[in-house]
Amino acid sequence: MSHPIYRLSSIARPLEPKYPTNLAVLILLPLIGIGMAAWLVLGRDYALSSAALSGVSAMFAAFLAWALARELDPDRNQAAFVAMGLAVIAVGFELTPGLLLTASVLMSVRIVNRTVGPPARLTDLVMVLLLAGAATFISGSWWAGLILAAAITLDGYLDGDPKRNIAFTAIAIALALVGWGLQGFALPDFAPLWWEWTAAVVVVGGAFLAMALSCPPVKSLCDATGETLSRNRVKAAMVLALAGGYLSLLGGLGGLTLALPIWAAMAGVTEGRAMPKRKI
Repeated sequence: MSHPIYRLSSIARPLEPKYPTNLAVLILLPLIGIGMAAWLVLGRDYALSSAALSGVSAMFAAFLAWALARELDPDRNQAAFVAMGLAVIAVGFELTPGLLLTASVLMSVRIVNRTVGPPARLTDLVMVLLLAGAATFISGSWWAGLILAAAITLDGYLDGDPKRNIAFTAIAIALALVGWGLQGFALPDFAPLWWEWTAAVVVVGGAFLAMALSCPPVKSLCDATGETLSRNRVKAAMVLALAGGYLSLLGGLGGLTLALPIWAAMAGVTEGRAMPKRKI
C-alpha cells in the first residue's frame, strides 16, 4: 500500500476506508461517541457537557485499543474489535483511560514491530518523545519514558545495533526520572487495588505472555514495503506492551486505570488467538 504519509513517517498508519475493517472503524467510532454520551445522560444522570466529553474519550479509547491490538496481532482482525469493545465498556463504567499514555505505547510498539516497514525516522523518535512527555507531565504517567527507552533499545538490538539512537534512549529515561521526581519519587500504593483487579492483571498478563512466547509465523505484510512482518519483532512488541501494562502499576490504581486501553488490547489479542476461526 502506497500512501504519501510514508514519505514522512515510518510509524504513522492512516485509516483507509477502502479496507473493510478500517471502514468499519470509521463508522463505529461516531456511533460509540454518541451511544456513550446518551448512556451517561440517560443511565447515569450526567450533564450533557460531561457526557459529551466522555463520549469523545470513549471514541479515542476505542480507537487506540483497536489500533494497538492490530499491532500486537496483525493477522487477526477480530482481536482488535474485541479490544475496542472492552475499552468502551471501561469508559461506560466511568473509568478514565489514559489516552496520551496509550498513544505513546502504541507508537513505541510500532517502532519495534515495524508494521509500516522502514526503521523509525528521526522525526518519528521526536514525535514519540513528545507524546511520552505529554503522558508524563499531563497524565502523570512518568513510566511512558521507560517504555519508549525500551522500544528504542529493542529496535536497535533486533537490528544488531543496540547502541543506535542511544541519545534518545537516554533522553527518554531522563524524562521518566524527571516525571517521577516531580511526584516526589513516590512508591506505588497497591492498597486500593481490589483483589478483582489483581486477579485480572495476573490472568490477562499471564495469558498474553503465553501468546507472545508462542507467537506463530506472521502472514501480514508491511504497509509501505510489502515485506512480511518479522515474527521476532511482533513477539518483542507484544512483550513491550505487556511491560507497559505492568509498569502502569507504578501509578497504583490510578495508573492501572489509565492503562485500561492497553490491557483491553492485550485481552482482545488473547481472546482472538483462543478463538481463531471466529470472524468479525
